[in-house]
Amino acid sequence: MAGGDAVTSTLADSAGAASALLEELGDERVKCVEVYRDRLLVHPLRLPDGAALAESLGLPHYLDVPGTTPGYSMWRGVWNGWDVHVFGALRGAPGAGVVRLWPV
Repeated sequence: MAGGDAVTSTLADSAGAASALLEELGDERVKCVEVYRDRLLVHPLRLPDGAALAESLGLPHYLDVPGTTPGYSMWRGVWNGWDVHVFGALRGAPGAGVVRLWPV
């Protein structure tokens, strides 16, 4: 069932997609999955693992949110026809080896 199609997508469809997603990523790596009719939001057990989870799912787009405490990055894309968002540690956070381009 394609995500984003509110007419035909049901919560049961989304729950099934979440189950398949956990099977692919490994249940032990995920803290929780928020299930919506048109998307899945993945929270890793360890925030620094978010980037690796997103890469495993082939999610190419990200948004850095440095203005919150703690800051975070969120990857987004389509996985198996579903709109998926994965939260992770802020890219460029101290010790991550990436230069931050915004004021602190």
